[in-house]
Amino acid sequence: MRYSIVILITFLYLNSNIGQDNFFRVVKFDAEFNLPTQIDQIHNRYFSVVSHFCGNPSCCSLVEFNETGDTLNRVVLSDIDAGFKTMVISNDTITVFGNNNALYTNFRMAHFDFDGNKLGETIEIFHPTKNYTSAFQLTAQKLNGKFHILGTARADDLQHALMYVVHPDGILDTLVTIASNNKASSFDSDVDSEGNLVSFNREGSTGGANNFIRVVKYNDAYDTIWSYNTEKSINHLSAVRGVVTENNVVFSTYTPPATSPRHTLRSIDENKNETIIYQPEQVVSNVRGFSRIKLLDNGDILGIGGFQDISLSPPVEQAPWLIRMSPAGDIRWKRVFYELDPLTNRARFGTLRDVTELPNGDLYGVGDMEFESITHSIVFKVDSDGCLTPDDCGIVQFVTDTEDVDISDDITVYPNPVSERFSISIPDDLLDCSFMILDDIGRTIRKMQPLESKVEESVAELSSGLYYLVVLRDGKMIGTRKVLVENGK
Repeated sequence: MRYSIVILITFLYLNSNIGQDNFFRVVKFDAEFNLPTQIDQIHNRYFSVVSHFCGNPSCCSLVEFNETGDTLNRVVLSDIDAGFKTMVISNDTITVFGNNNALYTNFRMAHFDFDGNKLGETIEIFHPTKNYTSAFQLTAQKLNGKFHILGTARADDLQHALMYVVHPDGILDTLVTIASNNKASSFDSDVDSEGNLVSFNREGSTGGANNFIRVVKYNDAYDTIWSYNTEKSINHLSAVRGVVTENNVVFSTYTPPATSPRHTLRSIDENKNETIIYQPEQVVSNVRGFSRIKLLDNGDILGIGGFQDISLSPPVEQAPWLIRMSPAGDIRWKRVFYELDPLTNRARFGTLRDVTELPNGDLYGVGDMEFESITHSIVFKVDSDGCLTPDDCGIVQFVTDTEDVDISDDITVYPNPVSERFSISIPDDLLDCSFMILDDIGRTIRKMQPLESKVEESVAELSSGLYYLVVLRDGKMIGTRKVLVENGK
């Protein structure tokens, strides 16, 4: 079923707020690739890890943002290539995990205080007998005073899903081999209410027909006390993300049968009964990807990632996306954060990566978006309903990189509502601008280049509904006006 979309168009002023309390900001660090992998909060302070391309291996930054998304502090970690869930905050220490040299033979970790001061040297985590290559840390937890670092590495012509259990000084306590085959990898982890570690893994073989997702629970001795395997299918190709709810485990995967793979959410109870709690429409152009799944304080599940619908015009190839649902899969809301690139008339490519829930229920998060082939960081805050402006919040929310131009009193549209024709009054200093009319799902209906201060437009062929007059200068959106068409169609 297609979305019924009411569009909220707001403006993103680079490094400024949207509305009074909420914001959606682009942060341009001094690198050509800036991908935040995680956000966490403690004592009203917000810490993030941002991956960069810095040669081989890559590097990362430990960044502190304030409550309005300003960068307060940034420390570049030149010797750590950050993974997916790379940061653990415990007591008064931030520990960042990642990978090491150009051959990726081991994991690394480094400790910092809250002001970004490094506590000691970067620690290399070695195994006394195994010589691994292609070792990539993907998720970490602290449990019972020890760090549990999960990921993947190669040895003996196989790929291994591994869990390194290490002390804060980097000494290896236990090495758990979760699986060994051509596709083995541990992508995510969580801790259940009884303190058991839960890992979310992909296993299978070259060629893909035997790929499957495996969820495993471990006790304190790292014995498997519960596990669940999905069916085997070539469709199980993606990185699995998961979370433990009060009674179940929930994880993302593809669900066959389908004419095209669909990223869905499955919920599994302790008796291994399976329920599909979220499944998008089976359409080739309709894809939902999950970078992270979070459990909110009231027990709701928050899906974080990217939205694709290339059947829209302009097409959305991947836009930042949030979805909130009950543990049973009842959808509370969906929000697509749409950044229009006027030069291509498409949504900019972007993904949300992580969100932390604030004490009042607001959601503070990070992600990335592409501008002129450079990936920049996003930092944002929305309310508990996923809204930038709570009094005018739709499924799709346009957030647009704009000039610092106030056109609130400059352009007039009348009559509004309109049934047949409306006029646009344009001041002389905006006659160099171009105009577009968009419908309520973001499709371009008409383009204009006015040559005089008053322009008339017919709406006789348009269906009744909400439209937007978008003002652009030099290819950048600088403002908008809502136009309500009431012509009986």
